[in-house]
Amino acid sequence: MGSIILDLQRDAMDSSVVLTDLLRKALVVAKKLKIDEFQRWVECELNGYQDTSEEIPKYREVVGEIKAWNPYHGWIPVIVRDVEWSESIRKRKIGQPISELESIVKRLLQNE
Repeated sequence: MGSIILDLQRDAMDSSVVLTDLLRKALVVAKKLKIDEFQRWVECELNGYQDTSEEIPKYREVVGEIKAWNPYHGWIPVIVRDVEWSESIRKRKIGQPISELESIVKRLLQNE
């Protein structure tokens, strides 16, 4: 039987490996090696950032644009004059588990 570390490295290089599976294997490694900080991060990625003591990482921030449906012109941008409020509604941190995000992406790709 090969080393779980080597398996993890191999899987990380394989684009066909689902991220959730890779994170589960990383969790086993973190527990075996007693790397607490890495273990907490992996658990947050797998279970979602539900605990308010764990800050959601910057890479989980998405930026969008608010639009309204106009029956004559289609989707049009909504103009918000208050810059601070506009920024607060355009940017969001995503705290859901990776499995949920994978499911959303899979659905979106199927609808293309």
